[in-house]
Amino acid sequence: MIRIYFRWHYAPLCRLTLLTALLFSPLGLAQPGALLIGVTPELPDPYVVQAPEPELNKFQKRKDTKEADATLRTLPSKQQVWQEAVALLAKQSGLKLKLELPKSQLEFERKLAKGDYDFAYISPLQLVNFGQFPGYTAIAKRKAEPLRTVVLVKKFSDYSTFALMRDKPIAMGHPLDYASSVITRDALMRANFNIQPVFFANDQQAIQALFKDQAEGVAISGSTYDAASGELKGRTRVVWDSPGYTPWAFVVHPRIDSYTNLRMQRTLVAMIKYPQTTEMLNYMQVSNGFEAATDADWHDARNINIEALNQQVSASPMKPGDVVQ
Repeated sequence: MIRIYFRWHYAPLCRLTLLTALLFSPLGLAQPGALLIGVTPELPDPYVVQAPEPELNKFQKRKDTKEADATLRTLPSKQQVWQEAVALLAKQSGLKLKLELPKSQLEFERKLAKGDYDFAYISPLQLVNFGQFPGYTAIAKRKAEPLRTVVLVKKFSDYSTFALMRDKPIAMGHPLDYASSVITRDALMRANFNIQPVFFANDQQAIQALFKDQAEGVAISGSTYDAASGELKGRTRVVWDSPGYTPWAFVVHPRIDSYTNLRMQRTLVAMIKYPQTTEMLNYMQVSNGFEAATDADWHDARNINIEALNQQVSASPMKPGDVVQ
């Protein structure tokens, strides 16, 4: 009777103890398949900061740029950089992770809307939109590196100050390009400084427009300017730079449990401490590493008047997608 009593009384307790241990252990919370990480196509490709070419007198010749071109050719692709980053995150966190880099913004946002991604690195406007549904929330952002835009004019332009460019046509990228177009127009609208935005498919086409006299200036993201060739920097001047805006958001889907969420967040923040990550983080434009973040950090994005910015699109002389010939 005693043997039967112990089996009857303690067997359920043992099973309960085992179940509790599994639930609150990393093994018990592990996902059955790989967790999918998506990265917005808006992120720039890896680059190295280019210095302006020095001014030369008529007796000097420009140096051969083959060495610089060779350096640029050896830069890793965005796929390679993020694949390395995700492999490191998986190793350090103990999570099974899989990277996906969509080819188009439309495809990326469609998958965000469906909740396909468990984690994602997205723009502030995407956080505002997809934070409502399906409910993505921020867990990290790059540290002490706000997003900025700059306005360039030709080096010998008559525009000595930006104040002279009021109501002038300024070329810029696609209206939904947060880093160059949205920030520029929002910051100037807040300052009650009116311009005539002229939209192009991307920053490169906008730069071409400046030199084809299709605009008096060009607004580009800070990363585009940093990556620009020394020749371009030598032919232009910066007449305005925007205030800093909260940068890209690393977000999590609400279906992910809090333990897995915390493991990912802590691993992101610790990335800068791991050996041999400096170059990789620089290529990701996260030079100071990641820091923990919450949705409240993106108050500036939530205060953007999208309806007012859309009115500028309808009034623009050139529509998104137009290509400079």
